[in-house]
Amino acid sequence: MAGLIDSVKLDQLIDRPTRVTLNSSTLIDLFITNNKTMVTKLEILPGPIADHEAISILVNMKKPKHSPIYKTFCCLRTTYCNLLLNEVNTLNTILHADDVSIQVNTLTNVMNLCIDTYAPIVTRQLLRPPAPWISEQIRSVIKERDQTQFSETRSL
Repeated sequence: MAGLIDSVKLDQLIDRPTRVTLNSSTLIDLFITNNKTMVTKLEILPGPIADHEAISILVNMKKPKHSPIYKTFCCLRTTYCNLLLNEVNTLNTILHADDVSIQVNTLTNVMNLCIDTYAPIVTRQLLRPPAPWISEQIRSVIKERDQTQFSETRSL
């Protein structure tokens, strides 16, 4: 067994028998690792009931730090219609303007102002990285579920 473990560059850390009887002692428990520096404490404790000893292993496993992820998106704040109502005086100037360019520029400016106010572009740091097991298909189903719940809530 030791040859096989060594051939794949692993270490077996239990070094003494873990089953002791009056007639024999056998090392039947293994703790195999590829990084024995992570093991901070290893004890073989006498078994109080049976002839099998207990193994206690303390492993220093630190959660890897993820580099920060930033996401840019539109942050929806207030009702878009209310913002347009606040700009009704400016929109009325379109009716009195004879030049189509002025009308288009006025409408564009009001729409951009409302969009920037209603859904400003923000960049935020994600506290947790996205779950790697959530595929695009799962995201699509989640979105469909949320839209269904939203439409059911609105119909009540």
